[in-house]
Amino acid sequence: MTKSTGVPSEESKQLIEAMKPKLKKNLEPSEILKTLKGFDRETHENIVGTEILGDREGAVDHLIDAVLKQNIVGEFFQVLRQTGYLDDGDELKVPDETIDVYSPASGPTDQGQDLPIQGDTSRSEGDEDANGFSDEEEEMEASENADELPMRKYQYELSQAAIEGENTIICAPTGSGKTRVALYIVRKHLSDMSHGGKKKIVFLARTTLLVNQQAKTFRKHLPPEYSDKVCDVTGESGFSTQLHTAFDFYNIVVLTPQILDNNLKDGKIKSLSEFSLLILDECHHTRKGEPYNNLMKKYLKAKNAREDGLPQIIGLTASLGVEKATTVGEATISILKLCANLDVEKLSTVTVHKEELERTVPKPDERRVKLHGSRCDEARDQIHDTMLKIENHLDEAVLTLRDRGISALKKKRPSNLNSQSYGQWAVKIKRSTMEIIGQTEEAKALTRTIIVTARQLEVYNASMDIHDLVRLSDVLEYLERNLTDNLEKDKHFPVEDELSKYFTGLKLNLRKIAIKDENPNLRILKDEIIKLRNEKGDDSLGIIFVRTRGTCYAIRDWMKSDRELRKLNF
Repeated sequence: MTKSTGVPSEESKQLIEAMKPKLKKNLEPSEILKTLKGFDRETHENIVGTEILGDREGAVDHLIDAVLKQNIVGEFFQVLRQTGYLDDGDELKVPDETIDVYSPASGPTDQGQDLPIQGDTSRSEGDEDANGFSDEEEEMEASENADELPMRKYQYELSQAAIEGENTIICAPTGSGKTRVALYIVRKHLSDMSHGGKKKIVFLARTTLLVNQQAKTFRKHLPPEYSDKVCDVTGESGFSTQLHTAFDFYNIVVLTPQILDNNLKDGKIKSLSEFSLLILDECHHTRKGEPYNNLMKKYLKAKNAREDGLPQIIGLTASLGVEKATTVGEATISILKLCANLDVEKLSTVTVHKEELERTVPKPDERRVKLHGSRCDEARDQIHDTMLKIENHLDEAVLTLRDRGISALKKKRPSNLNSQSYGQWAVKIKRSTMEIIGQTEEAKALTRTIIVTARQLEVYNASMDIHDLVRLSDVLEYLERNLTDNLEKDKHFPVEDELSKYFTGLKLNLRKIAIKDENPNLRILKDEIIKLRNEKGDDSLGIIFVRTRGTCYAIRDWMKSDRELRKLNF
């Protein structure tokens, strides 16, 4: 069989090209996005926003680009058929992705025997990756014996409840080897004769990338009699709409929860009782509105109806999460709700072999260094004044539109234009306006004004965050990158001319100020980086976390431009 390359085939691209004229003539991308899921927030906003602003053909182009980029051509054509944009008369054949099956070199096996422990082999920080695999992978390949997958004592402890057949959440830090524990549980499950003939395991991961990664891990680290029974199912796969047929050939299927939910809705999978084991990676997402929770609702409904043969449930997570809890009581309730959603009565955590876990996954050395607060200077005042002018345009449009929901949102606007909550408010009012349908031409013009001004306020809010932490030249570059194309192309309304004039005037003023601008926070950050590098050694690695993407790019550019930091090989 041919392994999926992760990019659309030439045939898929040709089919898309053949359909483009018809799609550009009739397709409404926002309607397709109601069914076709999986795009990130920015991509979704780009498609919907372009359509709302009157460029439907441009929105179709954005949608097609996103489909090809994420390699979900098969799923795209399926949705086109469901929504009536593609009919049988089109006589288009959508190529199915074939599944690559990897079988490691055969070696002596000992089915049912416990995996050997390599006890108390301590590791230094950074040796073990997020799956708990490190240079032990080389040992496996050298021995060519998948039975000899090493396990630590704390990993056996984490697996205990699951091996005994209980529904459980395995909660352990990133880097502790939860995927390794899952492999051990899967192997024991497959070799346990008490399950009779039904050995169907579903491993759920939240993204296509993780599906491919986990399937590869299972094929590589399970013994040959199991590794050739593993397949991954993505939106492009032929199995994605015919999942029941996959289990005619495979015992272990790795896929996203949405694909399984779709097959349950379509009746291709009659019930979750067709499976013997259900493993949910990152199970803390089993909460209201999440695909995991939709599946578990079906499970709990079947359980309440006393349906026989429901699968064992195992969740994997590094952190249970407490949602918006601010007290111990609220946090406890949040965790109990998660356990109830997963039908779990027992949490599997490390208690007996805690010292071994701490040696394997060291805790970080935490220090606090105080930075200067918000920079109250002329540049900040200029950005602030520009935002106030833009707010006036937004307020006028909201008042004229007279939409109750949008008016209520406008009243919730935070007073601090530099705050994170203000940026979140701008995003929220922009998205809410995008959802307004059935508009007159006047209403369309007003919604366009609200969307454009809210987007501008979002960008200016982020620029103030950059200004506090980095250089004013980085603020200018960020504004240029995020506003220039938006303002200088396709001006359709007077408000956009006004916004363009505000931006041009602001740029001129900021460039004058930038000549003598210095940010004391950069000096502090630079000193800390150099100090840590000297402490940890030349081969040390580091990550800098910041609040916004714009600040991330600005910090990167500053580090590249600094002579001393360049020497550190960043």
